[in-house]
Amino acid sequence: MQTPAYVDFQYTANTQLSMIGLIPTFQGIGQLIGSLVNILFKWINRQLCLCLSVLLMTLTTILFPWANTLCQLWLLGFLYGLGSGCWVVSNNVVLIELWKHRSPTILLLCHTLWGLGSILGPLVVSLYIIGNDVCPGVTQQECSKHMIESNSRCNYLCLTYDRRPLLKMPFLFGGLVYLLGLICLFIMFFVRRYHYVENDLITKKNQLENTKHKEMDRRLKYIPKWTLLICVSIILLFGISAENLYNSFAATFFQYQPVLHISAPKASVITSSMNGAFTFGRILLYFNCWVKTN
Repeated sequence: MQTPAYVDFQYTANTQLSMIGLIPTFQGIGQLIGSLVNILFKWINRQLCLCLSVLLMTLTTILFPWANTLCQLWLLGFLYGLGSGCWVVSNNVVLIELWKHRSPTILLLCHTLWGLGSILGPLVVSLYIIGNDVCPGVTQQECSKHMIESNSRCNYLCLTYDRRPLLKMPFLFGGLVYLLGLICLFIMFFVRRYHYVENDLITKKNQLENTKHKEMDRRLKYIPKWTLLICVSIILLFGISAENLYNSFAATFFQYQPVLHISAPKASVITSSMNGAFTFGRILLYFNCWVKTN
C-alpha cells in the first residue's frame, strides 16, 4: 500500500523524491535478513514466528503516515521488509510441511490471495492521495506566483494543507486487515499449537522416495546441483527485480509521465489494473496445478 503514496510521502517528510525512492531498497534489505529466520526453526516455533511477522507488518503499515522524517520512513520500510521476509519463509515452510505433495496448489492459492490484495490496496489508497497537487483539486500550476491573486481556490488554507490526516485512513484500513489475520493466528497458536514432528512412517516414506529417485539422481549427476541452484537463483533475481521495480515505482512514474500528466489517483488505479493481470495469471496457474494434483 505504500508505493502509490511515495509522492505524498515526499511532502509529509519534506524531502526529495529520489530519497523516497530508497524505501524499497531498505525494504529489500529487511526481507533479505528476515528470510534467514529459517535458520532458527530448530529453536523457535514456526507458528509463533508467523504471528510476530504479521504483527510487525501490521504496526509498520499503520505508522507509515505518521513518519515526519526521511529516516523514519526508511526505518519503517526496513521493518516492514523484515516482517515480510519472515512471513514468506515461515508461511512457505509451514504450508509445505502440512500439505506435502499438495503444497504447490496451496502455495499458489496463497500467492493468488496476495494478488487480490495488490489489486485492492492501490484502489483504496487512490481515494486518499493527491500526489503533486498543492491541495485536493488544486495543481501546482494553479498556485504559481502569477496566478495566486487571480485564483481564489489557491488560498492560505490550500497552501498550508496537511495531507497526513488523509493518508492515515487507508493505512489504518490496511493495518486492520493485517490485524484480523494476526488475531486468527494467535487464536490458533493458543488453541491448537503447531509442532512439526517427523515420525517413523514419514521417515520410511521419504527413504522409499529417495530410493525411487536414485535413477533420476544418476541421470542428473552430469548437471551439478549447484549449477541448477545458481541458474534458478539468477532467474528469480531478475524476475523478482522486474516485478518489484514495477510495483514500487509504476505509480510514481505515471504521475511524472511528461505527455499524459496522470493524476495520483488515476496512476494508482492503473497500478491496480496491472496487478489484476498478474493475479489473473496466478489464478490460471492455480487451477492448472489443482487439476494436475488431483
